[in-house]
Amino acid sequence: MSVSRRGVIGIILPVVVMLSLTSARAVTTYVPVTLTVKVEGLVPYTCRLSVPYGSNGVNLLRAATTSGCITSYTLYRGSTATWIDCIRRGRFWHQCEFYTGVVVYAFGFWYLAENGKDMTPHGLEALHADAGDSFLFSYFAACCYG
Repeated sequence: MSVSRRGVIGIILPVVVMLSLTSARAVTTYVPVTLTVKVEGLVPYTCRLSVPYGSNGVNLLRAATTSGCITSYTLYRGSTATWIDCIRRGRFWHQCEFYTGVVVYAFGFWYLAENGKDMTPHGLEALHADAGDSFLFSYFAACCYG
């Protein structure tokens, strides 16, 4: 029984394509990054994380939670992007409660930076993790006394 050249290519080509697609999906490249969280009046803390290449800010927060760097976080979604509402570490609530003693926060926001560049206007989705990147999430509050 003789198999034509066309027949061999017709059998092998789909197998090669299938294997290459399977391999491409299975490979995820992880990159080391640092995440620093600062909140007015508290000591900042920095975590080293390993995240998939291209991770956005939401993925960074997930990785920080999984690694134990932070305890939890909440987000709020605007019409164009997602921002941080709260980051919690241990027993400290960072912007989750709106007062400390007699100080009442009128409003506040989380500043987002990637390698020193302000990314706040663009939200968490605009962040993009590359090897060695440094991210800063810093909470600023305007307050009044009650």
